[in-house]
Amino acid sequence: MNSNDSTKNKRRYTPEEKQSVLDFIAERKTQNKRGAQKEAAEHFGISTVTISSWMKATKVKRGRKPGTKNTASPRTQPLAAAQPADLRRLAAVLEEIAELEAQTALLDTLRAEAEELKNRLTAKQA
Repeated sequence: MNSNDSTKNKRRYTPEEKQSVLDFIAERKTQNKRGAQKEAAEHFGISTVTISSWMKATKVKRGRKPGTKNTASPRTQPLAAAQPADLRRLAAVLEEIAELEAQTALLDTLRAEAEELKNRLTAKQA
């Protein structure tokens, strides 16, 4: 058996599909339902091992070691349970912040250049 044979039938999931599964699980967990991963596996037709790896990867991205409990305060909403519209808005706001920071850096550079040019002009006149 070729080493590529085992990967031929593996399906790749889009980030949106993964997030949909994680949202489903988060919804079940907020309802204090047990077996959320198993239910998601049956509902979406995805292996529980695959879902478990997505859950672990999500924990790592949020700065926690896999296997540790979520100790966030109850008033904070986990990212996986956030509404898709909120996630899109957050991404847009972060992108806009990055653009404004880049513009601020450019503005600082232009101000420094203008100051240098003023100094040169005043030095030539003296």
